Amino acid sequence: MTAVNNTKGEHYVPKFYLCGWENEKNHIYVYDKKNRKKWPSNKGDIANERYFYDIPATELTQSTIDFLHENNIYPENDKQFIEHFFGKEIENKIAPIIKKIIEKEPTTFEKQKRKFITNTEKFMLSIYIAYQFIRTKSVRNRIIDISSCFEQFAKNENCSTSLVKQLASKPGEEKKIQSNLFFDINFISDMAKSFLNLTWMLGLNETGIPLYTSDNPIGLYPHVYNGDIAMCGPSSEGIEIYFPLSPKHILIMVDSKYYKSLSKYEKKYKVLDSAEIIERYNTLCICNSEQYVYLNNDDYSFIDTILDENPQIISAPKVSMSFNDREYYPK
Repeated sequence: MTAVNNTKGEHYVPKFYLCGWENEKNHIYVYDKKNRKKWPSNKGDIANERYFYDIPATELTQSTIDFLHENNIYPENDKQFIEHFFGKEIENKIAPIIKKIIEKEPTTFEKQKRKFITNTEKFMLSIYIAYQFIRTKSVRNRIIDISSCFEQFAKNENCSTSLVKQLASKPGEEKKIQSNLFFDINFISDMAKSFLNLTWMLGLNETGIPLYTSDNPIGLYPHVYNGDIAMCGPSSEGIEIYFPLSPKHILIMVDSKYYKSLSKYEKKYKVLDSAEIIERYNTLCICNSEQYVYLNNDDYSFIDTILDENPQIISAPKVSMSFNDREYYPK
């Protein structure tokens, strides 16, 4: 059986989200930070890869297959079942919520007193954020990086050849791991709960400086360290999570136990009228992007400046692991 609506370019950042950065000509401006190239594009041609999610049923765990069958999804008949799942079950339900949030023009009174989201919408958006957080190419690359670090450790510790081979990254293994994660209900539930339990604020950008987004749009910024190790999980003490929704809106999620003064902003608006704050989030976006930063205009000067002053943003590894007082980095 052939699935309908098959597509070649499958998005790991959905088109409905990218619409927020389109200009009047339906252009989105792209900055490739690895190659220092810039060009205008459209939402159909960015944040996607040919057959990115396509995977045969034989690569899935039995628990994943059982879960899919229970929900009337049959990967045996549809190699694009993940693409179709995201479109039908996730994006179609979330797009109206985000559209409502960014199209709302709150009055001064609403900015001070009203909530921008209901409890139900926050719950649904938490699930979407969990999926968006793990569906990117960045996550696949990190799976490879972690495997590389473990392989180096095993070699350095003179582990058996069979163990070294087992830890070594195999072509396509990262896709298999990521695909099974999408349908690990306990994993997704825990992720969503971590986001749900944070204090949510909608930052309203009133500076005139547009917010950026990227091919890895959800970023985590740690404010607490255990020795030299940053506490950077979504449920870590002191975590700050940011998710731009448009050039004028950014969802900010924080640990309210650490940021006690911000708990009063739960589900409320927060006016951002300082250029320094917007530049901070844009800098974090540049750093957190895997390769591409997306803008709603062709003013790339701030990105150029940040990369000129901080070339390590491009070259620094995204992952490092420490074992027995020795540091390992991906090859």
